[in-house]
Amino acid sequence: MKAIVIGGGQHGLAAAALLAREGLTTTVLEAGSKPGGLCRGREFVTGYRHTGIHHDSDALRPSAIAALALEEHGLRLRPAPPVFVPSPEPERALQLVASDLVRRQEATGFTAWRASIDGWRQVIGSVLDAPVPPLGVGEAAWPVLKRAVELRMLGAERMIELLRVGVASAEDWLAEHLAEPHLRAAIALPALIGSYMGPRSPHSAGVLLLREALSTPNEVEGGPAALIDALVRVAEHHGATIRLGKQVRTLQLDTGRIKGVELVDGEVLEADVVVSSLDPRATMLGLVPPGAICVPEEDEIRRVRCRSTSAKLHLALSRLPPSASRPDLSPERWRVVRSPRHLEQAFDDQKHGRLPRTPALDVRVPSLSVPGLAPEGHHVLSAHVFGVPARDADAWTEQERQALLDRALAELEVDRPGLRDAIVGHELLVAPDLEQRFGTTGGHLMHGEHALDQLWVGRPGPTYCRGRTPITGLFLASGGVHPMGGVSLMAGLLGGRAAAESR
Repeated sequence: MKAIVIGGGQHGLAAAALLAREGLTTTVLEAGSKPGGLCRGREFVTGYRHTGIHHDSDALRPSAIAALALEEHGLRLRPAPPVFVPSPEPERALQLVASDLVRRQEATGFTAWRASIDGWRQVIGSVLDAPVPPLGVGEAAWPVLKRAVELRMLGAERMIELLRVGVASAEDWLAEHLAEPHLRAAIALPALIGSYMGPRSPHSAGVLLLREALSTPNEVEGGPAALIDALVRVAEHHGATIRLGKQVRTLQLDTGRIKGVELVDGEVLEADVVVSSLDPRATMLGLVPPGAICVPEEDEIRRVRCRSTSAKLHLALSRLPPSASRPDLSPERWRVVRSPRHLEQAFDDQKHGRLPRTPALDVRVPSLSVPGLAPEGHHVLSAHVFGVPARDADAWTEQERQALLDRALAELEVDRPGLRDAIVGHELLVAPDLEQRFGTTGGHLMHGEHALDQLWVGRPGPTYCRGRTPITGLFLASGGVHPMGGVSLMAGLLGGRAAAESR
């Protein structure tokens, strides 16, 4: 059997490796000049490289590593570095590890908060590492009952608490444990970047809980770009072919069954199975010929929300100024956010189409641990900038881009004075740039917002959540399908597995 995988990002490569291992003649079609998608490392200023738009890899699932035997193909893990939370008041600066909080009154609350997450970690992981069970009348009931039993085995108290937290706001949940406002804001920030929420939005605690429960103490040595290298090796080891610069124009169908694909250059490739790692909207509304699926199935995809709330900033630095609040530390990861109020204000600015007055930044300096990203003594800074409106490309004038850059740098310089003077060059990617470069609808980094109604059976909807589509032989394997977006690889594996089992 011939299989075609559309898209050579992390999920597409995971699906391709699985299909090739199962004996299908597998070809990956990647529109770019190199594989990797949002995890691809790239030179953005001459002599300076980042390790991917997704700059963290601690969400890579252990089950995915084992399923693809990635460590046998060169993947190396290391303990994820702690996250530093600077503050204009040096005595309030801290790292998000218990040892740094031990002398603070926050320590007890932080430990209790982490312990509550650890108590739910197994049941959440078992749900998100497995396919959505069939829910139709006449389908086997055990997969659904198994999840219900796992939930009930938590005990009444923890089960009820899990349900309560799931619909609460992140700020309310965190405030029950932590008195320090800027600590609460720093913890909430990464979960909000993939959603359309502020810290006081209902259900934002549920999204934060999922992110924390699925994070691991380890990350990929070399960052997301090194994960791509390992995925390419395992896919090619099993016989997959990766063709670069090959963009698919449309799918070819024959009476509701996949027949192959037509490329932009006119080439036609036949296939028994096609797995798309593009986001669901790009696949079902962009590649599927009009009229091939019925209106309700099309509407299910049209309802998927892909409103971006962030931009991506890369800085090439001649030096890395020390932290004003902790000059003894040289952290690789830190978060720039003042308080939950300022974080909520950034979301308010975003949803009303304004530039954020005080953008929040999730920052990484990969050059501190990955050699060769910058010249000797120089550094690369990578940051997600939260609170950026999802405007059309025409609305992003040079003046608007410069204003956003200036505000982001102003926030960075609160703890890193002199940073602006160390800038050799920069790259600022707003939503239209990300959409144009990577094909993600709305420039959304997760292929669809993380929200309770867009998870599990709702990701992207009951027709598609198991990776299957109404078109025989067409499967979805992107972050826009169960379980979530990001670097976990599970969406790629589950979509690839569904395709392999369809033979």
